[in-house]
Amino acid sequence: MSTSFCCLLIACNNDADSGNDQKLSASRDIFKGIETGDTSKLKSIAPDAIDHDGPNGEVNSGDSIRDYLAQIHDHVKDLKVEILGDAVSGDYVYTWSKMSGTALDSTMGFPADQPFEVSGVDVVKFRDGKAVEHWGFVSQKELRTMRIQQMPNATTVKVIMGDTSANRKDSVKK
Repeated sequence: MSTSFCCLLIACNNDADSGNDQKLSASRDIFKGIETGDTSKLKSIAPDAIDHDGPNGEVNSGDSIRDYLAQIHDHVKDLKVEILGDAVSGDYVYTWSKMSGTALDSTMGFPADQPFEVSGVDVVKFRDGKAVEHWGFVSQKELRTMRIQQMPNATTVKVIMGDTSANRKDSVKK
């Protein structure tokens, strides 16, 4: 009897692990689709999915989400998405990633023709093997750096401290 019970527990754990593996695989496919521009990798996004952190706020449809994710690849040269770590808890997949490349234009919020590197955590809720909700969190330090780099007409002012008597007009050599 105890052998049968152990087999049942192992079978249940394997089913749970299998569901977790499917969620991780689907999540990793989405990141690979963003990196490569391969839209077939975005098939695990549900038709009724919601991205709470889309480019201009909330995006409410799987088609719209797939469209803007595919466009990321079109606006960045040498796009690289590196998954630094990921985990599953219940219906949620948590992914810590680093994205880098060179912006071809400022469409994605990075300065045009400038290399960038940004890291963050994505939280994706899955239902029936499909991504149904997404929240994204980007490093605040990196966001501040990006904003500084984007400041238009930024000017550097050189301030000289100390003895400037040699530069004064009223300084006369006797």
